[in-house]
Amino acid sequence: MRIVTHAPFQPLVAERGLAFVPLDGNPNELFLRPELRSALTYDGNPLRSARASLRYLQAARPLFQRMLMSAWQGCQGADALLVTLPTTWGDQIAEALGIPCVWALTQPLGRTGAFPSPLLPLGLSLGATYNRLTHAAIEQVVWQPWRGLLGRWRRETLGLPRLRSIGWEARTAARGDLFLYGFSPRVAARPTDWPARFHVTGYWFLDAAPGWQPAAELLDFLAGGEPPLYVGFGSTGAESDASLLAIVARALALAGRRAILSVGERDRRSVDLPPGVLPIDAVPHDWLFPRLAAVVHHGGVGTTAAALRAGIPAVCVPFGTDQLFWARQIAALGCAPPPLPRRALSAERLAAAIAAVGAPPYRARAAALAALIGAERGVERAVALIQSHLR
Repeated sequence: MRIVTHAPFQPLVAERGLAFVPLDGNPNELFLRPELRSALTYDGNPLRSARASLRYLQAARPLFQRMLMSAWQGCQGADALLVTLPTTWGDQIAEALGIPCVWALTQPLGRTGAFPSPLLPLGLSLGATYNRLTHAAIEQVVWQPWRGLLGRWRRETLGLPRLRSIGWEARTAARGDLFLYGFSPRVAARPTDWPARFHVTGYWFLDAAPGWQPAAELLDFLAGGEPPLYVGFGSTGAESDASLLAIVARALALAGRRAILSVGERDRRSVDLPPGVLPIDAVPHDWLFPRLAAVVHHGGVGTTAAALRAGIPAVCVPFGTDQLFWARQIAALGCAPPPLPRRALSAERLAAAIAAVGAPPYRARAAALAALIGAERGVERAVALIQSHLR
């Protein structure tokens, strides 16, 4: 097996003993620029988001083209292809090579009348017809900005006929592609109107690499008092947001809670942290989270899954994409208070949410759900489904 992806993931792929093939051009890196953080999402100011989106699309085109070309080269000789949400165009490579395509998604994407698209910020359900339309609309939002570039690549590089401006639902149905969803059905139930080839397997957890050891400073901090909070906002670029870090620091001071703050070395100097806050680099969540009282995070599916697996409650500060969806799901399950969108965040509101999540009912519900999620074996089920499909 080989993994075709961007250079920052090479160490992770190598430590798992898999072949790594570099993918050139990474449009996602553009989201780390302060002026582009509002792109392709809604931050409370539609005009700002629209302007940022246009700037992003212009800057991303040459990167996207390089990525497509390197992906085509990296997939040569493959017997089957797994694609994800950022590579929805990858199924066309499988089509050109004449090999099966498996979709590995961590969001409940796929037309359904059960709920609107999780990539929409509002998430308001107005009935089955409306819900289905939102999923079709998101397919077009993902497709249309790159339509011309993808069309040329499809004809000139892949040697395929022109593709009509339809979403992936129709073209994957014609081939019978397998869809795997890496989240728990207890957190987001599988819609009954999905095709039989759509499977919700449970979460896909990746534990710490063999031989990994925590720093002595972290061990000392954990042993130095009551279980702390963890504060981290994933790969959103929020760790470079000085105003957000200031809100977090003041909220922790107001709440009087010990905390571990995931933040880069450079950005630690941008804010004065209160006593009892330890700044750290990345630490495997499967090791750290069971030692914590709660997690303050962005609502990304990976951090959400890790907190639920550890049986601890969360406070969610969504930034965009599917984060608000997951934040609402775990709030409805009683494992978190209502989400606090970044655009409306204040130190006082965050401190109040931190205080609320310390109540026993939140932890009890999270612990009960953890026992169920731990028994799902999502990776094993996904592997079995892939093997069966390829046979």
